[in-house]
Formats: sequence, structure tokens, C-alpha cells
Amino acid sequence: MDQPYTENDSAFTADGTKEPMIILAQVSCPTEFNIIKKWVSVKQLDSPDQPIEVIQIAFPKQLQTLTSPELIQRLQQGDNPSLVPVRVGWLPKERQGKRKVCIRDLLIIGDPRRPRNYAKPLIAKKSPERYKVLQGEAATEAELRTVWEQQSSIEEQQASGFARFVVRRATLALERSSSQLLGPQYKMP
Repeated sequence: MDQPYTENDSAFTADGTKEPMIILAQVSCPTEFNIIKKWVSVKQLDSPDQPIEVIQIAFPKQLQTLTSPELIQRLQQGDNPSLVPVRVGWLPKERQGKRKVCIRDLLIIGDPRRPRNYAKPLIAKKSPERYKVLQGEAATEAELRTVWEQQSSIEEQQASGFARFVVRRATLALERSSSQLLGPQYKMP
């Protein structure tokens, strides 16, 4: 039994242990990272026999995709973990049964769907219903590596190139998840 098999939508190795899961936490401040760590601890309680690692990835800036050395090193280990992108989605206040943005919100905290970093700890503490951990579509490292090898040239096929590809795919999956929660608000490039 060299091939992993699936049972109840969880991948197991030949020795019966679950494949590791890597949470790709796309965060912009420590508050978001703490929210995701709490979410991961709850997820770990649901599945205690599956190893879960958290690797922080940054939001891409303009056309540059930033990767961490930790992610590059983890992707070189040779196992086939499930990569799960997550991000904190911020919701506007609920007014008259609907979540909508008011001009007052824009002046005080900026866009409530993307509050300023100084406002995030206050919102998380006083109104925990205003944030939600968004989970993008998961993929295994082997699936992503196959797509990357088909799409990239030989010059681009290096360890940092694959890590940048993983971060781009994670960002796209999270943008889809975010638009499902908040609805389309902005034109995406």
C-alpha cells in the first residue's frame, strides 16, 4: 500500500496516519494571526491525529508576490501535505438586520471590510461577530506542483518560483472566498 487512500475525505498514509495539513495564513497584522491561531486550535481539536502547521504568508503587493523562507523550506520536504489558504474577513456593522457600510464608518475606521490595523484589535474584542475566518479551496502540494510545472518555463522552475506560485494560487482562492462572503465590491485585476 504505497499509495495514500482516502477515508471520510481525509488523506491517510500507508501507515495509517493522516497527511499533514499546512495552513497558509494570509495576514496583515498580529491580530489577524491570533484569530487564525485560535481557529486552528479548534480545528486541531476536531481532528487530533492530523498534524497541522501554520505558515504565515503576506498579502501580495502590487505585482510582487512575497514568499517566506519558511514556506520555501517546507515545500522542499518531499511529503505531499494539503495546503489550505485562510484569511480573516471583516464584516461591516449590522444595521436594521443588514450589514452595510455607512459614511461614518469610512471616516472612523476606513472601509469596514478592510479596517485599519489599529482598529482590528478593537473590533475583534468588542464585536467578534464582525470577523470570520475565510478558507480557500485546499489543494495538495503534488496537484499544485503539476500545474506549476505545466505553466512555467525551465528558468522559472526553482524553489522560490514554486513558493510564489503557491502564494498566488492561495490569494486567488481567498479572493473567491472573500467575494462569496462579502459580495463583489471591487473590480479585481
